[in-house]
Amino acid sequence: MQSPLRQSAASAVSDYVGNLTPGTTYSLSAWTLDTSGRYSPRVTTRAVGTRTTISSNVTTLYYGQSFVLTGRLTRVDSGAGVPGALVELQARRLGTTSFQVVATGRSSSTGGLSANFIPQWGTEYKWVYRGSSGGGQNSSGDSLIGQASPLRTISVTSLVSTYLPVDKITLGQSAVLSGTVAPNHAGQAVYLQRLDNGAWKDVAGTKLSSTSAYSFTLKPSAKGTYYYRVRKPGDVDHLVSYSNRRTLTVS
Repeated sequence: MQSPLRQSAASAVSDYVGNLTPGTTYSLSAWTLDTSGRYSPRVTTRAVGTRTTISSNVTTLYYGQSFVLTGRLTRVDSGAGVPGALVELQARRLGTTSFQVVATGRSSSTGGLSANFIPQWGTEYKWVYRGSSGGGQNSSGDSLIGQASPLRTISVTSLVSTYLPVDKITLGQSAVLSGTVAPNHAGQAVYLQRLDNGAWKDVAGTKLSSTSAYSFTLKPSAKGTYYYRVRKPGDVDHLVSYSNRRTLTVS
């Protein structure tokens, strides 16, 4: 620790204390030493650690659906909520390395945090509280040491639509099963699956167009009832997804 600074009676001095551990409580003392070598009374203050939690009503959803991200900011010494604290919500798309601030706001009267989102892709979220000095929105008067919450991952499943204009054909005829994948995954593969003895099996594949569309021609070689669906494999920021089942009867 540095020695007290010698100052004249009319001057004031401030100092910076760095490398503090997030969420940890510290006791800090200061005093002065005048030119005659006399020490002033010691003044002690606390910097109280905080804890930030994070939760959500879902961890997996379909593209286009919304979810609620919640959390709570509390003091580590008493467990009491920290009201009116300025908190950031940061997000990182799966497969990337950098977090971006996507929202800011203040905690509720009980320290509660909440935000609604409609994610386009799988994302990691965290609440970030940077701490505060006493006063202002911090009614306790204590300085507070901030802390980021753990990460919360929200996984997103693509939407695979299907359209089959007919459900019955005669042997030798064909039908076209078409659809799209949202969000756009142009150039990625999708697979036509057929239900065979209780198991879904890939029977054809194609690449999505620039508009994320696909089509498959169905032409069974025997009479019967056939069940089809389309599979979109997962990628770095979307889960594997399947279309609704479509039925085609060949007579």
